[in-house]
Amino acid sequence: MNNSAVLADQQHLESLFAAATAQHTGSQVQNYLTQHLCVRLSGFVEQSIRNICYDYARRRGHNNLASFVSEIIEHHYFNFNAQLLCQLMGRFNSDWNHDLESFLTPEHTDALGSVRRNRINISHGKSVPTLGLVQLRRWYNKIVEVLEYLETTLCQ
Repeated sequence: MNNSAVLADQQHLESLFAAATAQHTGSQVQNYLTQHLCVRLSGFVEQSIRNICYDYARRRGHNNLASFVSEIIEHHYFNFNAQLLCQLMGRFNSDWNHDLESFLTPEHTDALGSVRRNRINISHGKSVPTLGLVQLRRWYNKIVEVLEYLETTLCQ
C-alpha cells in the first residue's frame, strides 16, 4: 500500500491481530478481540476504498472534486461486498467494473461478504460463534489483495 492513511490503518490492524494472537486460543478475551477486529476490518475496507478513491480524484482533478468523491462514497457506499465494490468502480470507469470482476476470486468475494455479514451481526448484538481469528486473518489477507489491486488500478 502506498496511501499513507491506508498504511497507518493497516499497521493498526496488524497490531490488533498481534494482540489477539498473543491471547490463549479460544479464550473469551481472544474471542472479544476477534469480534473487535472484524468490526475494525470492516471499517478499514470502507475507509481504505474512500481514501484510495479520494487520492485518485485529487490527482486527476481539483481538491473540490476529491472532496465530493469522498463524501459520495461515505454517504452512499458502505458495508462493502464484492458487488457493491464493482458497482462503485464502474461509476469511475465501466472497464474497471469488468476488470475487478475478473480479478476477484471466490475467496476475495467470500472475504468481503463474510466480514460485512459478521460486522452487521456483531454490531446488532447477534452471536457469531463461527468467527475465528485464523479465518479472520485469511479474510484480511484477501481484502488487502483487493485493496492493493484497487490502488494499482486507480494509480495507473
